[in-house]
Amino acid sequence: MTQHLNLLPEVKKTRDPALMAVVIWLMVLVGLLILWSVNAARLSAAREAEAASRVKLEQAEALLQTRLRDRGAELNAEIDTLRKRAEVAQQLLAKAESLGNPLGFAPLFATISRVGDERLWLSTVGVSGAGGTLKIEGKSLDQEAVLEYVARVNAALPARTQKLTQLEMIADPPLANSDGSPLNVTKFILR
Repeated sequence: MTQHLNLLPEVKKTRDPALMAVVIWLMVLVGLLILWSVNAARLSAAREAEAASRVKLEQAEALLQTRLRDRGAELNAEIDTLRKRAEVAQQLLAKAESLGNPLGFAPLFATISRVGDERLWLSTVGVSGAGGTLKIEGKSLDQEAVLEYVARVNAALPARTQKLTQLEMIADPPLANSDGSPLNVTKFILR
């Protein structure tokens, strides 16, 4: 048989149920307070982050509005500059057209030269109004030749050139022919 011997003093463990309930409630209360403070800190940090984000967003929106306004002003200024350039170009083009035909007057002069007549000679050919108005001066020994020449020139002129409708004939002093007989010369101006 074996015997057991306990050398430790016997301690009486008294547990009061009310005291135990209070301790448990205190531990639960401390845990809830810790949990509440952690959640409050997280909520506070989230609110601060949200406020910082809102400030950054407002700053970004303000910057964007400023840039859009500045860019809009730049674009409007560029559009105004381009409009002014276009107006100047149109004015220059209109002025160039009033000064002369951009293709030149060679076709008009070629047309006049093809309608020549042996009975008259030209002394001046003038073009004005960008090729729209023609003036021809010359001399002839035969007045009938001048009338025929006017009809042929008008028929050959391009559509944009005004037809010759005015004829002025001036008798020049007679010239002496090689045999001494007088030659009647008529100066003419066609417009």
